[in-house]
Amino acid sequence: MPGIEVLYHLAATTGGDWAAHYRGTVVGTRNVLQAAAEAGVRKVVYVSSLGVLHASRFPNGGRVDESFPLEQRPEARGHYSRAKLEAEQVAREFMEREKLPVCIVRPGLVYGPGRNELLSDAGFRVGNGLVLVVGMGGRRLGLTYVENLVDALLLAERNGRSVGGLYHIVDPAAPTVRQYLRAYRQAAGQRLTAIYLPTFLWLAGLGLLDGLLRLARGASPHLSYRLRSIARGPRYETTAAQTGLGWRASVPFAEGMARAYSPAEECSH
Repeated sequence: MPGIEVLYHLAATTGGDWAAHYRGTVVGTRNVLQAAAEAGVRKVVYVSSLGVLHASRFPNGGRVDESFPLEQRPEARGHYSRAKLEAEQVAREFMEREKLPVCIVRPGLVYGPGRNELLSDAGFRVGNGLVLVVGMGGRRLGLTYVENLVDALLLAERNGRSVGGLYHIVDPAAPTVRQYLRAYRQAAGQRLTAIYLPTFLWLAGLGLLDGLLRLARGASPHLSYRLRSIARGPRYETTAAQTGLGWRASVPFAEGMARAYSPAEECSH
């Protein structure tokens, strides 16, 4: 870290048990920020996640900005969201106690070349040609094309007023699941059949599974709570990023989908 002026911290554990997530994401973040503080790094741009928000309380079809409450049941939400929440709190701690100049960025579901699989928030893929979708397809997805995120990270570093700031970086299109799947079929050139099942059916099935696992193992993986946390699709406000950083999504949804999923685009990369 000595000699480094700007630190972009995007690293996080994405698999394994809670111990692995805690070591990699939470302890790892603390170690990195401690080293940055000791080395006198000029600015830290910390990449958090929208997964730290209390998603089961999202207004259905409403709007969510940076003031929305944080997750109140992180242990039920899943290891990744829980670890990212604790790591963001570590970043705030260094900002407040150590006076480390930190800017926090929360991107949406990041997609683009190099990560061209169907996004799991849109549906569960079964084989090559079938997707099971939670709900009837009207839920909005908070997507962020990778180039748009990189633009925001660079602006956060260059803007002298971004220290202490918190910014949601989400593309403005906010497509519904149906719109995303239609664009995916067109860009990838795949015949894909989507089966839409009402959310209450998923909740009933996963609630039953939670109960059976609780009886068999003495603990539940909180599947129904996790489902409720993705079942609503608000629009994410990006006014703070637009006015504070001067950020705009330069790559629109249709172009981003073509770049991410078109076989021709994939070959060119």
